Amino acid sequence: MLALKPPGSTLLPGGFLLRLTDFPMIITTRDTLILKVLARYYVLDRRQVQQLCFPKDPDGRVARRRLAALVDAGLIYRHSTLVASSHDGPLASVYLLTAKGCQHLADRLGDAAFLYKPVHLPHRLHVVHALAVAELHILLDTAVAAESGVTLEAWYNEHDIINAADPDPYYHYRLRTKFTGDPDIICSPDAGFLLNQGGWRAAYYLELERSDGHHGTGCRQLAERKCPGYAEVARHGVYRQHFPGAEIDGFRVLLVAPHERRRDGIRRAFAEKDPVEFRTDLWRFAALTDITVESLLSDNIYYRCGGGPAEQLLPAG
Repeated sequence: MLALKPPGSTLLPGGFLLRLTDFPMIITTRDTLILKVLARYYVLDRRQVQQLCFPKDPDGRVARRRLAALVDAGLIYRHSTLVASSHDGPLASVYLLTAKGCQHLADRLGDAAFLYKPVHLPHRLHVVHALAVAELHILLDTAVAAESGVTLEAWYNEHDIINAADPDPYYHYRLRTKFTGDPDIICSPDAGFLLNQGGWRAAYYLELERSDGHHGTGCRQLAERKCPGYAEVARHGVYRQHFPGAEIDGFRVLLVAPHERRRDGIRRAFAEKDPVEFRTDLWRFAALTDITVESLLSDNIYYRCGGGPAEQLLPAG
């Protein structure tokens, strides 16, 4: 009689059935690296994972195999996104940690901070945006690594959790802040990071604007929505809570637009706001087309509201 082999098993000589689930997956050093980069960047596609963890895997075959194994082990989650855009085209699957993956990192590396990493996808319409933020984070890490005397002391993603037990979801996340009033004012950065150049520390919040203005928010509406929250962050010193223990006197908000025309339109709109009430002096504006590993830290590509020359992210010298 022909023995039937269940899925996920191997039939050995003599009729013995070996189930692959009888043996735990061996987590390699490279697998742990994949988990660590997902913890750092939140959501990544296969190309980004391959770039960071498998630079000598030109066709991506090894990367796809290890990602599939980690998905099967329940350590990461694969989302076959249906989102596409005119800027990016159709997308492949994206990956992020599961709670089990966070627990594995915490246990293996002895760091409970991994338990607070986000394990839920953003809204499906925001997946492309999350990937773009991750790409900027990768560029910043690469630029810092190439710059002598500069360190990235902290990076916090929009969905990094700090107080999951709070009944108000606005207090679940490290960077999201609600200022009660009539109406309430919400500040929800796309990311925040802290640079250290020879002991000089600078805190930055990131606002990544992907809309070209044709089918999205107009420039004035963007200024109306974004300015009040950061003015309150400055007024109440909340940035010191976001970056605890850091000796910083203030912060900047970097708004990255898709191209120069959109950047300059947004600058003009922000310049129309009252500079004292809305602290428009805090804002710097850049075009994504100008940002490269070489230019990100040390080129004059960041503009203030209205006119004036461009600045570097870090002070010269």
